[in-house]
Amino acid sequence: MLELARLRQGEVVLDLGCGDGRLLVQAVSEYGASRAVGYELDAELVAASRAAAGDDKRIEVRHADALDARGALAEADVVALYLTERGNSTLLPLLRSHLRPSARVVSYCWGMPDIPPTRTAQAVGQGVVLSRPNVLLWEYRDLVKAPRLGSLY
Repeated sequence: MLELARLRQGEVVLDLGCGDGRLLVQAVSEYGASRAVGYELDAELVAASRAAAGDDKRIEVRHADALDARGALAEADVVALYLTERGNSTLLPLLRSHLRPSARVVSYCWGMPDIPPTRTAQAVGQGVVLSRPNVLLWEYRDLVKAPRLGSLY
């Protein structure tokens, strides 16, 4: 996901639905992200993420809903998602209104209704979901130029 997003040293990563925190740790340790912030609802996964981060001050894990990430979205260079298509579409208005124009959004497995991704990739390996493609990326410009649908919910 971070490779497809072309994460660069010094950038900020926001992982909405960060799970066990692997992507956060990888962002700072392998890609040189200046910060990695995760949002997770499951308390056990929050604890696992915080344990994975150890005492690395560049990583922050919030026990909170992704819909509460407005301020963090404004600071993000890369937003990682591992939500359902419905979850992605629920976040779409926030992404459109709070991301900076240079931001990229990358999703594992799930797309956004009626918005084709800018780029895609196929991750392989043990435990990987085999949908094709299974890593999707949108640049900000492609998220905002897509037609705005009425409320889905």
